[in-house]
Amino acid sequence: GFILFFLAIKILKSAESFKLGFFIGLVYFLIYFRWYWAVFPLKHLGIDNPVLAFFFIFFVWIFTAGPMALLWGAGARLWKTLDEKISWPALLVFPSIFTVLEFLRSYLIGLVWMGRQTPIGPNWTNGNLTYNLHGSFLTLKLASWFGIYGVTFLVVFISLFLFILWEKRKYKKLLITALSLIFFLYFPALQDRPVITGRSCNVPCIEVAIIQTKIPSQSSYTSGEESAFFKDQLTLVNSIRENFPETKLVVLPEASNFFKTVTLFRNTAGASQYFSGLFAHPALIVDNSKIITDSGFQSKTIFLDSKKGILGSYDKHLLTPGGEYIPFLFRAMDIILGLNSPAIKNAPEYKTGSHPPEAIIFSNELSAASLICSDIFSPFLAQKGAINSKVLVAQSSFGFAKDAPDLLRQDLAAAKFRAAESSRYLVKASNFGRSFIISDRGSLEKITPNLDSQILTGSVVLKDNKTLYNKVGDGPILLASLMVVLASLFWRGGGEQFFVKT
Repeated sequence: GFILFFLAIKILKSAESFKLGFFIGLVYFLIYFRWYWAVFPLKHLGIDNPVLAFFFIFFVWIFTAGPMALLWGAGARLWKTLDEKISWPALLVFPSIFTVLEFLRSYLIGLVWMGRQTPIGPNWTNGNLTYNLHGSFLTLKLASWFGIYGVTFLVVFISLFLFILWEKRKYKKLLITALSLIFFLYFPALQDRPVITGRSCNVPCIEVAIIQTKIPSQSSYTSGEESAFFKDQLTLVNSIRENFPETKLVVLPEASNFFKTVTLFRNTAGASQYFSGLFAHPALIVDNSKIITDSGFQSKTIFLDSKKGILGSYDKHLLTPGGEYIPFLFRAMDIILGLNSPAIKNAPEYKTGSHPPEAIIFSNELSAASLICSDIFSPFLAQKGAINSKVLVAQSSFGFAKDAPDLLRQDLAAAKFRAAESSRYLVKASNFGRSFIISDRGSLEKITPNLDSQILTGSVVLKDNKTLYNKVGDGPILLASLMVVLASLFWRGGGEQFFVKT
C-alpha cells in the first residue's frame, strides 16, 4: 500500500499531495471506525428518531476520522516538500515524519472528544498501521524492543526502500531478494491460530480461569434481570471451584459488579465467608464494578485475596467518550439540534482514575496489573502497569457495540502488542466479547469460541524480566525521529531527488 502511495506522490504536484494523503487517510479511518454504526439506534441516549440517530452517528464517524486524516495529508505534503531538498536521506526522513505524526495522532481522540473527565495524553493509538501486522512473530518481537512507533518507522522505511529499488530500476535482483525475505518473515501471519498446549504448569506458572458473560448494555436493568445475571455468574464461579480447584487467578469482565452483588445478597461477613470457601488455597480474584462516590461514578477494578480480603484497586484511567462521559461536542449538538435529550443532560459521568495502572502484590510469586477496556490501546498505560507485575489482566465490556467483529479484532490486535511490548502474559475477560490468553511473545494461546457466557481456563507463565521497551519506552525512537525531521527542514544538500521529475 505504501509503495503505491509513494508512486502517486511522485506523479502529483506539491499542491495535490495534501489532498491525496488526506483522502487515503479518510478512507482508511472511516473503514477502521465503521464499527461505530453498531451502536445504532441511539435510544439509550434519548434519541428515538432513527433519522436523527443516523445523522448523529454519521457526524461522529466523520468527525473522528477527519482530524486523523488531516495529519496524513500534512505528512504527504511535507514529504513532497522535502523531496526538493533531499535524495537518499529520504530513507530516514519520510519514516520519521510518519512516526512523529502517528504519535501526535494518539492525542486526537482525547482532544476532539474532550469532556469534563478527559485525560489528555498519547493514549489513543487506534488505527496505527502496526496493529495490522499482529500476526507476524517478527513484528511482535520488534515491538518488545522498539514499541509500535519503532515498528511504524521500520514499516515505512522498508516500504520506501522497496520503492526506491523499483524506482531506480537498477537493483532488480536485490528487490526480488528483499520481497522474498519479507514474505518469509511475515508468512506465519497467514497461519496465526490459537495454540492450545498440553504442557504441565510448573513454577513460575499458575492456572487461571476467565469468566465471560453476555450482559447487554442498557441504562438500567430490572431486579429480575439483575438476579438472572448474578445467578449466571455464581454458576460459572462455582463451576471453577468444582472443576478447576487448582486455579490461582480468576478474572471477571468489566462492569460485572460481582463483588458488589455478592455483598448485597450475603452482607459483608457472608461475602467474606463465601470467597474464603471457594478454594482450599488462596486465590486472586479480579472483578470490576461501577462504584458510586460523592464525586461521581468510577469504573473500579478490585483485587481480592480469597482468604484475606481486598488487596487493592485501580480506577479506570482512559475513559471512553460517549460511554463514560459526555463530550462537550455532544452537548453542543444536543443544543444546536434542539434535542434536549434528558439522557445527555443527566448522564452520569465517570471520574478518571488519578494514576496509571500499577501492580497489586498477591504473593511472592504473583503480582498483577489491570487494563480496563480502552486502556488496552495505550502503550503508555500498559508500560506503567507492567512495572513490578508478573501478569497483565485486561477487562472489557462490548455490550454497547452489539457484537461488532471489527472492534473485537482491533481489541485483540492491541492486546497482542501490549503483551509483546511488556513480555507479560495477558489474560482478557470480556462481556459480550471473546476472552483470551496471550503469551509473553504476543501469540494467541487460547480464545473462547463465541460470545456466550462460559469459562476459559489455561496456564500462565509469570514473568518479571524487562524488555528494552519496558526500560526506555517510546522516548528514544520518537526523539530520534523528531531530530531527523527538524534536521531535514534545514537540509541544504544537493543531489538526485528521490522522486524523479517526470
